[in-house]
Amino acid sequence: MKKIAICGFNLESNRFASPCDRQDFEESMYLRGDEITQQARHKHPSIHLGVCGFYKVMDETFGGPDNWIARPSVLISSQPAGAVKEDFFNEFLEELKNDLQRIGQIDGVYICEHGGAIATHTHDPDGEVYSLVRKTVGAAVPIVTTLDLHANVSEMMMNNADILIGYRTNPHVDLFERGEEAARLLLEIFDGVKPTKHRIRLPLVAPSVTQLTAPGHPYGDLIRLGQTHVDETVMNVTILAGFAWADTPKNGMTIIVTARNDADRAKTVAVELAENAWADRERYRPAMMTLNDATALALEVNKNPHLSAVLFADPADNPGGGGVEIQQQSLNRF
Repeated sequence: MKKIAICGFNLESNRFASPCDRQDFEESMYLRGDEITQQARHKHPSIHLGVCGFYKVMDETFGGPDNWIARPSVLISSQPAGAVKEDFFNEFLEELKNDLQRIGQIDGVYICEHGGAIATHTHDPDGEVYSLVRKTVGAAVPIVTTLDLHANVSEMMMNNADILIGYRTNPHVDLFERGEEAARLLLEIFDGVKPTKHRIRLPLVAPSVTQLTAPGHPYGDLIRLGQTHVDETVMNVTILAGFAWADTPKNGMTIIVTARNDADRAKTVAVELAENAWADRERYRPAMMTLNDATALALEVNKNPHLSAVLFADPADNPGGGGVEIQQQSLNRF
């Protein structure tokens, strides 16, 4: 029976917000061992849905949970915050390493990662997670990973994972499906497929207000174009907008194409998509309303009951992307 390890580290870091530590993760998600399996198969799980999708495909493919060996390790997540503190992050890495060593020989690894983290000591804690997993399980064990589409991908991440799979929706509603995809592609590797991947990072850091994936939006149009290339040769096309507020050397829209035993095809598709993205870069300029215009519109709607209601949003501080102090200040007003 196939024995597969499951682990992950999930944090979206705003460099300009307060650092986070163990308490932030324990308040959100800090699961170990069988807790992960129980939540992954729970009717109402309190775990990252990508893990649920991964377990579902494995259970169905192998004819039930008793016909493959799930070896979950450590899976943690925090709400968006600042950089993770070095001491806690190193404690997490040590826990992960010791647990993977206890698990022993395995056939594959699924890493459920966000990809947008920074730490107080490094801009690439996600790369350190991938590197540790690779060093612990060995070069021959396939590693697949899912990433938030706001991930900032480093060389260390690319070099230590066989397949990197990004979300395709913003707002994110396809976590479960990407976990399913991770399982299916890992199964292909078990059957002898050798994934080859090519990455291109563009000097394009798109504002968050331009990253919707609905039809008519540039980012969504690019992702859908990428999916037209998925076929019997191309396993996966991932296009990551990245997270600007992490403020790292690895910021920038990243295109990753993974093919079945065909490095040339992976490169060709990646270059084509990168050229399309760059040619379309002007569409990522945000069209935002001034405060004076917004105030005038609010007054107009207030005076005329026949006008439709309007909703105003000021995304400049991005409190959903690590603005912990800003969120708390807002709460304190009520």
